[in-house]
Amino acid sequence: MLNLGTHEALLWLFSTYPRERIAEVVARPRAGEWNERSLNYWSLVFDVQPSKTSRF
Repeated sequence: MLNLGTHEALLWLFSTYPRERIAEVVARPRAGEWNERSLNYWSLVFDVQPSKTSRF
C-alpha cells in the first residue's frame, strides 16, 4: 500500500496499524517489494534507515 496505494488505502492502513508497526516494515523492506522512490519517501516520513537486503 505504501508503494502504490490510493489515498483511501493509506487512510485505512494508518487507522488499522500503529505507526510504529508501519515504521518497522519500512525499516526492514523485503527485496523486490519496494520501488526506490517510495522507500526513500517513507523512510523520511518515519525517520528510519532501511536495511539493505539481498534477493538471494
